Amino acid sequence: MSLSSLTPLSCKPKQPAELNEMSELLNFPSPSQASTVGYPHIQNPESQVEPTTDIFNYQVEEPQPWTFDLPAEFSDSPAEFQPADTENPCLQPVQQEYAFQQIYAVKTVSASYLTPPTLQFPIPDINGYGQYSPLPLMPATPSTSRSQDTSPHWHNGSLSSTPTTPLSFPSHLSFPEPTIIPRSVDVSQEISSTLHPSTRQQLTYQDQITWWKKARELPAAGGNPLFIPQRIYKPHTTSDIKRYVEEASLDPPICFWMDGPEECGISLTDCLHGRTKRLRDRDKEVFERRGPSVSIRLEWPGYRQWSRQIPTKDFKSPPRPISVTKLCKNVAKCVQRFVLERQHCELEDGTDPRWKVGGSGIRFEDLVLVSLHHVSMGSWQPQLRFRTRMK
Repeated sequence: MSLSSLTPLSCKPKQPAELNEMSELLNFPSPSQASTVGYPHIQNPESQVEPTTDIFNYQVEEPQPWTFDLPAEFSDSPAEFQPADTENPCLQPVQQEYAFQQIYAVKTVSASYLTPPTLQFPIPDINGYGQYSPLPLMPATPSTSRSQDTSPHWHNGSLSSTPTTPLSFPSHLSFPEPTIIPRSVDVSQEISSTLHPSTRQQLTYQDQITWWKKARELPAAGGNPLFIPQRIYKPHTTSDIKRYVEEASLDPPICFWMDGPEECGISLTDCLHGRTKRLRDRDKEVFERRGPSVSIRLEWPGYRQWSRQIPTKDFKSPPRPISVTKLCKNVAKCVQRFVLERQHCELEDGTDPRWKVGGSGIRFEDLVLVSLHHVSMGSWQPQLRFRTRMK
């Protein structure tokens, strides 16, 4: 055989089809299949596989309807519902906003989990009380003209400009006596105890800010009480603010008026144990046009924002809106849960230590529920003050 008859050895690289056959023999993914079986570096040897580090913008692309069971503590049924809490309550993520479209079906619209400390995302002091002021600041000069934005739920009433009985706080707390300021014409009026969203005027977010401030000046039996200086809740992202606050139609606040003596605010302890004989309109229904649940939010000074869902319907057939008495009890359970979860958490830097909850600090038994404010589409925030004791 001559050398000229020999076929020269081919040195060209194998084609992909030939590589695929070899890969099958070796049980190794081919280049065309590498990316689908978890070997992206085979398809492109220069690529590097790195873990994703962006954990701040999880979005639910296609919301799906879902149903849930309510907490057993809020009902007489054995149903159980676990809110979106983390194992460490001190690092609880911001809960989702919900658009309620059916009675027992909810569609998740968006989710935003914020893990950095709250101080990296400061919320503007839109209510004018200071970030963590130990005492709420009130205008030094009372207004002499009736405000044009006065709610139709305020009506003429008569309140003395100064308290008739001295005020004292629980002995284990060292809060100063609040400054007594004469009440203006605007704050010497009352909010009706319960409001029906179906028959009442809807409010804007700016209206809610106004009523949030005025609720601090509602009368108490012992005089000017000391309120917890919460910031009014506002979503973190611009899109959520626009969707759930600015474009939302918000209900007027619900105030809890008591008779004999007349004052605004009911002890959380009384709410929890059903002692509501003094509560005005206690059997009246609320949340008539709301979804199956709403979020109760707390912006307690020195702690990360906190929220928990409560049901808005009873468990009768057909379901009916809950009463004012049941609403008080549900809100009281939320505040009690907050105190239990946060009592072992450290306050944020720069916070007045007197606002610490649990232990020798502020206890659940020290608090009074004054009003409940519709601060976003699915969220309500309570105004809380300290109990006053008659000397």
